[in-house]
Amino acid sequence: MRMERKIFGRTLLVAGGEVDIYFAKEYVETEHFDTIIGVDAGLDAIKKMGIQADFVMGDFDSVSPAIILEYAELRQHQGTRFLQYPTKKDATDLHLALYMAASKKPEEIVILGATGRRMDHFMANIHILSRVLQFGVPVSILDQYNRIYLLEGKREFKRKEMYGPYISFLPFFERAKGVTLKGFLYELFDAELVKGDSIGVSNEFPEKGELATAEVKEGVLIVVESKDE
Repeated sequence: MRMERKIFGRTLLVAGGEVDIYFAKEYVETEHFDTIIGVDAGLDAIKKMGIQADFVMGDFDSVSPAIILEYAELRQHQGTRFLQYPTKKDATDLHLALYMAASKKPEEIVILGATGRRMDHFMANIHILSRVLQFGVPVSILDQYNRIYLLEGKREFKRKEMYGPYISFLPFFERAKGVTLKGFLYELFDAELVKGDSIGVSNEFPEKGELATAEVKEGVLIVVESKDE
């Protein structure tokens, strides 16, 4: 039996929202992850992706019994960590799993299965990101069209590393002050973004631009890198 696993390095967290399996398989094949966490129904997606979770978490009210049995055996023979939460609780499975993972301070956390049809869950998942800012771990929500994360302070952007051609900056709290965008097609200088405004939506790099920066002096920005196809 292997020793108890630890969360480290680049960590992939697969939650129970919609996962485009074709996209997810291709993404995981091109990226390297040191730790894989399956959250409740995210285990079904992990199974279809042909990978194995190091950690299994959730109340397991929406995952197939066959997969739970399979991971119970892996727990016994391969040291897979199995953490079950009660069905009635004050936080979602993803909230609990993300907080636990971020508290171990891995290099990065990428979340699949946090978007989809349930807009209540999707909106909650964006808000959950703020609960782990204290750990200083880069966390992003990813699907085939978007990469979503929070920004405090200053960040550099390179065109070649963008998830898509479009990028939006929205205030997470009521206001974000001292917002400066340099090198983007639409620049801002020491601006204040107020919740409800749309001035930060759908920015991009200029035709010959390769490098840009975004800074917020007070508050937090939601950043969405997007593509249409």
